[in-house]
Amino acid sequence: MDERIILNQIKEIKNQSVALQKNISRALDDSILAVLDLIEVGHENGSILDQEKCVKEVLDDLSYHSIFLAELQKLENKNTIDNKDVQKFKEIINKNKLNYDNASDIIKYGDSQKYKEFKTQVWEITNPGEPMPSIFEEDEDEDIIIASSTVGFKCPLTTMYLVEPMTSKKCNHNYSKSSITEFLRRETKPCPVTGCGASVSMSDLYENKILDNRVQRHLRVKRQKELKKYTMLK
Repeated sequence: MDERIILNQIKEIKNQSVALQKNISRALDDSILAVLDLIEVGHENGSILDQEKCVKEVLDDLSYHSIFLAELQKLENKNTIDNKDVQKFKEIINKNKLNYDNASDIIKYGDSQKYKEFKTQVWEITNPGEPMPSIFEEDEDEDIIIASSTVGFKCPLTTMYLVEPMTSKKCNHNYSKSSITEFLRRETKPCPVTGCGASVSMSDLYENKILDNRVQRHLRVKRQKELKKYTMLK
């Protein structure tokens, strides 16, 4: 097959895969929010495990696409491409997918902020006020022991509760959308969180609907406690 035809096909496939990956990412957000709503209204532990399995399956699809796109980029960057390169590409994809499938949960999901946020919210819903243990059982030294608190719920710029939270892909810090937009003004600046050395631009940020859901739940619980305390004082 003509090399130019192969390159054009690679570019077309890459564009389609990037668009599909974005759709899967949005589907992941919607799935997590739907599962959290179901858990909040009351479900047995067995149902929670089934729902977590669904979330993991969507995360797996995202990882498969990342594996595919990474190898596709390598193929596109080659000086010359022939049918043997394409065949080798397919073999590498299958091998990397198999390695992924056989990996532990901490390897698969340990770098996913969305998965960690999901697990954190499930714990807060089902074990309110209790310290959260490690997310991954196979890692006893994991630094993810979280106490239910307002840490991370407030914008470092306004010191108020997050509104339409945006999260940095570089450092995972969170900001209210309006305040970080005003702060950056289309420039690249140091992260406003004290001690963070990362630089941040608007292109580094994404809307964190899952965190927004957690903040709103925290505020609902807070209002309910205040109302209950006020009623008892009357």
